Amino acid sequence: MSKPSIFSKDYERKMKKRKRMIILITVISICVVAIIIYNTNIKKLDFTNVRASIQAWVDSGKTEEELAEENINEEVTDDTTEATEEETVEEEPKREELTVEANLAEGVKANIKYIDNNGVKEIQSVEVPEGYQYNISPIKDKVLFIDSAQNMKIVSLDGSIADITKTEYISQAGSTFPKDQILAATPTYTWHGQPKFIDDNKVIYVSELPYFGNNGAKKYVWVYDVLNNTHQTIWNFVGSDITIGDVVPEKGITIVVDGVTYYMNANGEISQ
Repeated sequence: MSKPSIFSKDYERKMKKRKRMIILITVISICVVAIIIYNTNIKKLDFTNVRASIQAWVDSGKTEEELAEENINEEVTDDTTEATEEETVEEEPKREELTVEANLAEGVKANIKYIDNNGVKEIQSVEVPEGYQYNISPIKDKVLFIDSAQNMKIVSLDGSIADITKTEYISQAGSTFPKDQILAATPTYTWHGQPKFIDDNKVIYVSELPYFGNNGAKKYVWVYDVLNNTHQTIWNFVGSDITIGDVVPEKGITIVVDGVTYYMNANGEISQ
């Protein structure tokens, strides 16, 4: 573009026009360069830091009260989200505790509390009457009671009661020794002592039977079979001090005879 002569009468007008043309060309050139740069590089840029810087600049103009209010709103939103998530967790339904009332004797009742888990009943606790002791079977579906008169009864969760008391002893000679008469004559005599379940079908207890008049110098271990309704002496265990302990898995029930510990399972197998 040629520069007009300063002597031309249209010099000023032509110069203004020339300047406008130069500016227009410059702007167009800048736009073209900007478009080229954008297409090649701008898409690769990460605006995260730019956005953070802008946000920081915006926040710098806010008051402390405004910033504090924003923080509170964010915390409330987070708490609401957490509460909503917690509400979606299903709670395990509580199993209702049921009660069986057992009439152990005239005017004597025991309350057995249990839960029913899809048909599987499990004893939780026993309210035992005064003068009674009890033991719960290993699978927690029966309770064994013994009273101060040494009578033994098994109560099932269906409410049935089985009296398993050995009411008399008959010697090999055929002589009969009634329990109540022996205890009346010798109140310290152990007819049934420390009864416990070995399993659901076997009950173990300590007794001075089959002998009398030795003042407790010798005691024996007996086993009652629930299925056969029989009492049997276990001659392997004889001593002046016998303690029936707990059932140990894979071994059986614990029996301590004069300080020596043994284990016996429901099949009568003995180990140490």
